[in-house]
Amino acid sequence: MEGSPGDLQTKYHKLAGEYSKLRAQLVVLKKAVVDEQTLNSELKESLREAEQSLRKADQELDSLNFRNEQLTRRVTVLQDELDALQNQSKNKKSKLKSQDGQHPTDFTNHVIDEEFRKKIQENARLLSLMNEKEDQHRQELTNVTSQLDQVSFELSQLKKNSSDMEQKSKSVVAKLEREVSCMREGQQQLADVTRELAQLRQSHADYKNKMETKVATLSAVISSHLPFIDSKNETLNTLNVPRVMETKGSLSSSLGEDLRAALQQMAASLALWHKVSEARLLTLPTATSTANSKFAVHLKESGELALEMERFLSPSKMCKTTAQRLPGLFASYCSHVETMLVHQRLSVEEEEEIDLTDESLRESNRVYLGNCSQLVSHFVQVNSRLTLYRSMQHSSESQQKHQRGLISLCSQLQDSFKDLFNAFVVKSGIETERSWSTEQLNSANQSVTNSLSSLMESSAKITKCLRELWKMADTMAPSHPLVSDLRRRGVHYINAIHTDEAPTISYSQALRDHEEAQNSTKVRETLLKQLDDNKEQLVRAEQDRELWKQELQLLQLRYQKEKEEIIKNDEFTSLVNSTVTNMIGSLEVPVNLPHEVEAREEAVKQYFRQRINNLIAENGDLQSKSAALLAETAALVRRLEASVAAGM
Repeated sequence: MEGSPGDLQTKYHKLAGEYSKLRAQLVVLKKAVVDEQTLNSELKESLREAEQSLRKADQELDSLNFRNEQLTRRVTVLQDELDALQNQSKNKKSKLKSQDGQHPTDFTNHVIDEEFRKKIQENARLLSLMNEKEDQHRQELTNVTSQLDQVSFELSQLKKNSSDMEQKSKSVVAKLEREVSCMREGQQQLADVTRELAQLRQSHADYKNKMETKVATLSAVISSHLPFIDSKNETLNTLNVPRVMETKGSLSSSLGEDLRAALQQMAASLALWHKVSEARLLTLPTATSTANSKFAVHLKESGELALEMERFLSPSKMCKTTAQRLPGLFASYCSHVETMLVHQRLSVEEEEEIDLTDESLRESNRVYLGNCSQLVSHFVQVNSRLTLYRSMQHSSESQQKHQRGLISLCSQLQDSFKDLFNAFVVKSGIETERSWSTEQLNSANQSVTNSLSSLMESSAKITKCLRELWKMADTMAPSHPLVSDLRRRGVHYINAIHTDEAPTISYSQALRDHEEAQNSTKVRETLLKQLDDNKEQLVRAEQDRELWKQELQLLQLRYQKEKEEIIKNDEFTSLVNSTVTNMIGSLEVPVNLPHEVEAREEAVKQYFRQRINNLIAENGDLQSKSAALLAETAALVRRLEASVAAGM
């Protein structure tokens, strides 16, 4: 039973709520991604405007540099003229003429100095203005670049988070869908099991009533037709069976229960031994080696087999079917532990490589491996003895021989566990004194010691129970040949009763199943044909999508080429027509693209973007339809197979 329908409904509502939350989170993340993409496009536009202003500032800078050179040349010419005038004044021979000409020369020098000072001031002002423009442009460019980097980083983080959340939501949705389907199947199985349980209870009640009626009838027959029952003899019961035999039967049942409990304890102790041995491997310095990894895998498999034997030996599971499966499980366990010996030897050799000079540890490992080999050998001998005992009919002498051999093997198995316990105690004591010993290793060694002690105890109980059963069988008087024949006939009768009859169905039910199978076959053929048509449509849609994608790439390439040509032509035109020349120099005006070109470009982009979105939506619709059709076809195929199986 997996659970009640109320629990399944509650789990289903919880899963539906989580699914709706994930869908809401996905919508919010998609909106955030769209907003970030819009912000990124706006920042790119602002960056483009900043680049245009940068080009404009560069052009102004070039113009100012040109004007500065003109002023420098003008100052140089004026300085040359001033030097020439000074030389002419020195060549004057007469003092009068020089005095007479002093006033015009001083006036001319004063004018030239004034003009030169104005030019210098204007040049300084232009240089300071140019430096301010450069600093302002550099700062704006730095701010815009930092903003762009930050927005790009945030956009990449949002895209990454969105993709992660989308993948997570997809995995969660798939997991929820699987759990919902499992819950539905569990509900269906629960309903089927409930119906079967009701039918079994009804059949059990009918069978119980029938058996009670038969018992009452037989009791009446015995009481009326068998008057020779000696009720005065206290040593006999109502069936003339001696009470001593009844006591021996209860004693044998008690010993059998003790033997089952001892076997269950041994299986549990074996599983614990393998588990703690695997944990001990992880605490060794050579835990990551290949030999230890393989040895751990074999320990895990052997522990699982021991746990399965322990589960089959439990009182609730012990029945005829599980008893028949126990020998096969024990044989598998013996083969696993035989294979495990090789990997155990390799693992112990790697332990010895930690300290090659430690002879005491090497000797203890040799003794421990020898005891393990002896234990596995005894397990194999017990399995062989049981297989031989079950494979053929034996006489009483042969049965006694096999029983004595089995008890002897169990006693040897007990001695092997004792020797293994003593060898491991010595080995763990030596390991405790080593430098590479840890607290985890000591704790694991203690756990292994406890499990071996439990194995010694359980093996002693098994040997004791077998000996008591053998003694009780020897003390019982030999039965009459007629009693043996009656026992054999009774066993044959009980086996015949327990044999399952072949299931049969009515003729009308077979006809209905046959008609349903034929109808299901026709429906399946029709659905398969529809599925093929939908697959062809899906293939055509994929081909159209690829074709449109190729056309879009081709148009993008053509658009890129046209754009590059337009940019080249505009640059050439701007170089020719955008230069303004006057008396103070030339100035280049930045070129602005016409708004019609940008609008036409945006319209083309919008058209192809809308077309791609439409194709993606059509592709998604086709995929959802094909998935629904596949699910419906799979359900009909399962119904058809069930109908065919019922018809057969």
